[in-house]
Amino acid sequence: MPSAPALLTLLALGSGFVAALLAANLMTAGHARIAKRRALLEAVRLKREAHHRRVERALAAFDSAFDDIEIEFDPVPILTPRPRVSGGGRG
Repeated sequence: MPSAPALLTLLALGSGFVAALLAANLMTAGHARIAKRRALLEAVRLKREAHHRRVERALAAFDSAFDDIEIEFDPVPILTPRPRVSGGGRG
């Protein structure tokens, strides 16, 4: 029958092995999550760039179609908010 120190040593080795496996699993999951997030961010960046290119082309087409028309706008005064009355609530 094994002695208590030998059992404790085996238990410590086993728990260390299990801890190492768990840490490796968590690190792998973390790396996969980071890689997936990077791929998603790259896809979003590419979609934004494509959208900006489409908008630029549409604006260029609009400008070329209506290049000879000049539109001027009269300045519009900016409305200022009404001053607040202290006390609040309904009177």
